[in-house]
Amino acid sequence: MKIAQFICVLSLLVWGKLSGQSYNIQTITNLSDTIAETSGLLFLNGRLFSHNDSGNDAIIYEIDTTNGCILNFSPIAGSGNTDWEDISCDDSFVYIGDFGNNNGTRKDLCIYKIGINRILKNDTTLKAEKINFSFSNQTSFSSQPYTTNFDVEALSSIGNSLYIFTKNWGNNRCDVYRCSKNIGTYVLNKIDSFNSQGMITGADYSAKDSLLALCGYTLDHPFVYIIKMKNQSGFDWQLAYKIDLVPQKQIQMEGIAFEKSGNCYISNEKFSSPAKLQKIHFSLNPVTWISEISHSASVFPNPCADQITITSKEMIEAVSIYNSMGQKVSAMNVNGFEVYLSLEKYQKGIYHLHVLYEDGKYGFIKILKN
Repeated sequence: MKIAQFICVLSLLVWGKLSGQSYNIQTITNLSDTIAETSGLLFLNGRLFSHNDSGNDAIIYEIDTTNGCILNFSPIAGSGNTDWEDISCDDSFVYIGDFGNNNGTRKDLCIYKIGINRILKNDTTLKAEKINFSFSNQTSFSSQPYTTNFDVEALSSIGNSLYIFTKNWGNNRCDVYRCSKNIGTYVLNKIDSFNSQGMITGADYSAKDSLLALCGYTLDHPFVYIIKMKNQSGFDWQLAYKIDLVPQKQIQMEGIAFEKSGNCYISNEKFSSPAKLQKIHFSLNPVTWISEISHSASVFPNPCADQITITSKEMIEAVSIYNSMGQKVSAMNVNGFEVYLSLEKYQKGIYHLHVLYEDGKYGFIKILKN
């Protein structure tokens, strides 16, 4: 094994559970027109549920995961659908976020709380209750169409709390708020924020692995983040595992739900393409990264000072560089088997190389600049 190849493999091994990207995406089916404006996903007891967003009925739909058809539907009494944007659950309750707020003017943001048997056993005696909330840092409610930082489309139940993730049109960040699960009215304080570099539209949490999944989109393509939760007070954004779905141009991804460790269902609403149900498979096991990575590249030297060389047996189409916060700091087209990159202007630290190959597959390498 060449020294550069050894360093590349070693980097993957020591990066940590979430830093190397080995994944593939599977398109399962188009969704029924009934759920064409799907805006959230919930995988519960082996069954997949979704709902539409604003202008639609207050109904939760069960989706056939093989053909996208509607298996069952549950009208939710005691609720309305001003703008349902996401759905989550714990062992006892289902939570629906009615908090879509494109203009930043809403003063009726809420989360509906419904007994879980309303969905699983069609217990129509169970009515929705409301958790009302507002943001402590929102001082203006004047209309700011598609520039507000108080739109919300993502919700997840984590432990004893509900976590709300904003869709910031103004600064392309995502702010995090924590809310009680008890019925009441709350003023929420921002507890965290990260540079999502796009619009966050859906969330789910895997308690087994302490992993948060966030989906979203840019004007160009959708993306998924997988983030480790450090404790009940925050997430490890520095090791965020980002999947840029570059080939899926201009798809408005809306829903995400863990099926099991390493698999997530994702959905997009009907826009420039049909509403679809897809599945992302990603590896959390460092040992399997090496065997599952479809193409390998060599980088030398690593650690480096000012310049690195990347070589591959497969044609490299482009290379992007991300810093430790997940921010893209550079991108270049290559269309060759070798590329020289100057890091002279970058600060010392850890960077991640995102290598896009001619056949649409990806490879990821961690480098250290001294």
